[in-house]
Amino acid sequence: MSSEPQVTSGTATQNSAERILTRRQADLLPVYEVVGRWLHREPAFLHEHEPEHHLEELALMTVAAEWLTRWQPISMHRALLAGATPDQVADAAGTSMRGVYEQWKQWADGQRHSLSAGRPGVTKEAYETIHARFMTVDEELLVRSGHQPRHAL
Repeated sequence: MSSEPQVTSGTATQNSAERILTRRQADLLPVYEVVGRWLHREPAFLHEHEPEHHLEELALMTVAAEWLTRWQPISMHRALLAGATPDQVADAAGTSMRGVYEQWKQWADGQRHSLSAGRPGVTKEAYETIHARFMTVDEELLVRSGHQPRHAL
């Protein structure tokens, strides 16, 4: 039997003072509650000798970071479809254009085969549009994706 307190979304919402000390507990909360609890925490220096304060912060930060990371490729996809350049998206994400492309491509490849109500998460047209935008600015990405560089055509 686990000594870990059982926390459900409903009980955590009813008793916001209840401590969340593990990632497993934080995963049971709605993500906006996780972020809200983290945002409204007292400064760490007021709780130097309270491990629970720091454990709770770590559990909440871990779940929030994982959630935000899962949404990055979606935001990249939407920005590119809206007209942002691959360089702008890389600057916004704080990474290289290659990093953006690889993160987007991994997500988009999965979404192309994921159906919801009989429709793919990413249409062929949207995928090809974004893929082409990357290929026009980086021939090395083009070669790595199995296409011929423009000068070789």
